[in-house]
Amino acid sequence: MSIIYNEKSQKDFIAIFNGFIASVGLNLKPFIKYGGKIEKIEGALIKKGLDNFLSKTKFTMGKTYCEDNNYKYPIFFNEENKQCAFLNIKKGGFGEIYIFVSDYLNNSVTNIYEINPLGISIK
Repeated sequence: MSIIYNEKSQKDFIAIFNGFIASVGLNLKPFIKYGGKIEKIEGALIKKGLDNFLSKTKFTMGKTYCEDNNYKYPIFFNEENKQCAFLNIKKGGFGEIYIFVSDYLNNSVTNIYEINPLGISIK
């Protein structure tokens, strides 16, 4: 099966992704997992939050595949059923995650955001 890639829709998805990051920054509590004395950001909860955010748009998230500690999710533009980007979620060693959007060549097309229980920063 060949993948048809749609770069035009990528810009629209990036705008939606940036809106999601801004909304997460306003309320991190739903994405924090408490374990013992450590608070950490749960990547699966971030993915689920973005999936819910995308349900109001023309984009959907495909099935994940994992490379080392980096989880990649293909993003599809529904009207044409074409892939337009990858969502990358990478777990850090201290309860943080790194999230960004990449193209089909695995080049980052957005800022790389570090999300930790204290807030969001750009790397």
